[in-house]
Amino acid sequence: MPWLMMVLLLFIGGCKFNQHPIENQFETYLERVANVQQQTALPAVIAEPFPLPAKRDLILPIESVTIGLLDSYELRKCRLFNLIAEKNSSLGKVQDQFREFDFQHALIQGLEQCLGAANSSNQRNDNTPLLSPQLTEQLSDILHIKRKQQPLYTANLLFTSDTMRTQLNATRWVDAQSSQIDPQVLAGLNVINNAYLQSQSAVITDSEDNRQSVALITPYQEALEKSPAVGGLLYSMHNATRWLETMTQQLTQHDAEILCQPNRDRTKFNYLNNVFRQFFINEIQAYLALLDAQYYQLAPFLPMFRQAHPNFQYPLESAHTAFRLATLEHVQYWQGLFKRCGKPLTR
Repeated sequence: MPWLMMVLLLFIGGCKFNQHPIENQFETYLERVANVQQQTALPAVIAEPFPLPAKRDLILPIESVTIGLLDSYELRKCRLFNLIAEKNSSLGKVQDQFREFDFQHALIQGLEQCLGAANSSNQRNDNTPLLSPQLTEQLSDILHIKRKQQPLYTANLLFTSDTMRTQLNATRWVDAQSSQIDPQVLAGLNVINNAYLQSQSAVITDSEDNRQSVALITPYQEALEKSPAVGGLLYSMHNATRWLETMTQQLTQHDAEILCQPNRDRTKFNYLNNVFRQFFINEIQAYLALLDAQYYQLAPFLPMFRQAHPNFQYPLESAHTAFRLATLEHVQYWQGLFKRCGKPLTR
């Protein structure tokens, strides 16, 4: 039935058409190498995700801390009352993790400023202390608790908020035309990273002199959700690694098919050399270099991805290590082949 054959052809062609260009390049590379070897090509790599664990496995419990209503009213004297009242409103109680993260940092800064003003008032021996001794002690205890909790808020924001899970869990290849990561994404990650670094310092020192100043993260929430650069890079490096390993296996398994000895037909080697230069050097290599460059754009945040959560390491570094190794082993095969065949490996 002609119409059925046409549907099948459209379906098969559509599958290839929907592939990312780098997948098409890798698959063509594999097919051309196998054709020169006159061997069956290994199965094409089917791109797979590198998913985060479930939220329930990553969420860290955080103890709630409250201040009594009368004490909250006394906090008008140092501008904490409005902040706490807003948090206790109906909207404040249902805010997402990004706004909660900003609130927690504003609360710590407010507590630090409030206690600093109270201490200055006491040192001046003012007749009317800014805060009662009881409230001063209570706020000092809350500040101590809040500083200890900050790493937990950072870990939860990074790995359990909907926005950051979209950012880190992407399942699409990096765009070959995009040489730079969205600056807004980098800026947002920088805010989280600064909060992470300061929270580590606060836990270690827990000093009244440790004043925190952290930018708001909510202005970057939309960019972090709409431009999943980190997850896209992890996905791309992981699947490029699998393609490189497949290609190296194809080349290695049938290396004996490529003859280079004197007085032997070097046709296969010459064809294979052309395939290498046309598909790997001229097309694939540039994409691999792009992934490597974007990884180093994220280098300042690697300790945070590795250390922020006590029970989970985001696998960006390990994926990059595997990616670099697979690239090296693939190039080493070609170096060995060209050495065996007496031809230098040049661009």
